[in-house]
Amino acid sequence: EFKAVHPNVALKTLLEEKEKEVENLKEKISILANFLRQSNSQAEVMEGIWTTKESGWQNFQNRVSDMFDRSQKYVYVVSRDFSWSSRLADSVKSCYRRGVEIKTTFIGTIDESNYQRAKWFNDHGVRIRIFKTAVHPRIIDVDGKEILLRLDTNPTKRDRFSFTSIWSKDASLVKVIDTYVKGLWKEAKEANFEKIPTR
Repeated sequence: EFKAVHPNVALKTLLEEKEKEVENLKEKISILANFLRQSNSQAEVMEGIWTTKESGWQNFQNRVSDMFDRSQKYVYVVSRDFSWSSRLADSVKSCYRRGVEIKTTFIGTIDESNYQRAKWFNDHGVRIRIFKTAVHPRIIDVDGKEILLRLDTNPTKRDRFSFTSIWSKDASLVKVIDTYVKGLWKEAKEANFEKIPTR
């Protein structure tokens, strides 16, 4: 035998189920809104140019590696530290195998603190020249098609610090940077790896 439940009970149960669904939906919307808010604060995109503010070097290194992986002919780098990661190392080796020429203008002095990293890059096909200057942005220029600039809030500080990254495929901006880094390369002096420099 079956007996229908009172309409008030049935409707109350149905209402409770719908309220649970709404609460679950609210949670998902809240999570999605937080994610989108973080993404928006980390990167502002407008017409092929984006900027980020950050303090960790890992994200920057990953972007550099991605750019190296997309390269077809050449990569110009302006570096201060010869930063190294296993992912970047793989990208450099891949460039070498594909015949992509990497030219790095180092804006400091090669000494005991960075010699081994510099020599690693040199030994893996990266041509290195020296242009001594105290203040200069880090620059990556891939094939004259895309650039990545790193603007340090404290350009002489060596420890953890915040910086702004600017990436663009904007043809006019890329052309300016491409012309500049090629000129800087010509002005720079060949690095010497015959002996470990001492301070």
